[in-house]
Amino acid sequence: MDCININNYYLDGPLTCDNSGFSKWGIGLRANKKYFIKEFLAPVYPSEDAMFTEEKKQERIRICNSFVKEKKELYSAIRDADDGHIAAVEQFFRVGSKYYISTKAYVDRQMSISDLQECMFTDRLRLCCAVAHSMARIHEKRIIHSDIKPDNILIINNRYIPRPYIIDFDCSFFEYNSPKLGEELNGDMVYLSPEGFLHIAEIESNLSCKMDVFALGLVFHQYLTGEMPDFDHNEYQYAYEAVLDDHPLDVGKINNDYCKVMIQKMLAKKPEDRPDMRAVFNTLNAVFLSLLGRSLPEKIEEKRVEKQEEEYEFLQYAGDL
Repeated sequence: MDCININNYYLDGPLTCDNSGFSKWGIGLRANKKYFIKEFLAPVYPSEDAMFTEEKKQERIRICNSFVKEKKELYSAIRDADDGHIAAVEQFFRVGSKYYISTKAYVDRQMSISDLQECMFTDRLRLCCAVAHSMARIHEKRIIHSDIKPDNILIINNRYIPRPYIIDFDCSFFEYNSPKLGEELNGDMVYLSPEGFLHIAEIESNLSCKMDVFALGLVFHQYLTGEMPDFDHNEYQYAYEAVLDDHPLDVGKINNDYCKVMIQKMLAKKPEDRPDMRAVFNTLNAVFLSLLGRSLPEKIEEKRVEKQEEEYEFLQYAGDL
């Protein structure tokens, strides 16, 4: 089979819809480097020979132009937030009537949550720190990822040290442009926040970066213990259901009290009761350093997260990541 050329990215086969509801995707080569190529299923730019009225054609062009403007703003902000652990979009382009993005492909040496449990607790905590730092940077841009889950945080085995890359910003939006009541909200129900469900149920809409904080509380619990926080599975299917019913999730399997308290806060019912990701990073980083012999400061949630913060201090102990 001949290679497929999409804007000088060469693919061995056609793009597929596997595990992706809004796009087709595949792996392509460009200058001997692997890239993840994604084709958006919508919008579709009208072709010259499209059987539309001029009015309908111009309407579709306006929709496409709005899509391009929104995506360029989003991708630019994400790129600016990148601290080395974000799979930022390399290119956003149109070929014919279809829109595409490319990102660096991380396809080798991936680690599962089960694999992580073979690592030391400090390595798993370092992983949480790295993800928290990146998400704090993203949230400082007022960007809500909106689909945080293990599948969207690739973990690469870098000489037995797990290195994360946050991927897939398909569902992301700026906090000031969040879906209004009655508008669609996409994401994984397993990691959905209580307020995310209330929006979907059209009860109330209070969407903020704290949605991601809740989802990361679930993910970090999995990183540290190998399991989701516990709740009554006979009564509830999803974590947000238990929380909305005033049954806090059980994080008792985390074997560090400071981490346990922080993740319990991340899983609070009300968004305003959850810490922001800056506070999460500062706390987990301080705990990590304390496990390496540093003393814990009295106030560890207030320090600003910078793009290059002493090389993220915790990475001093991680080797060359």
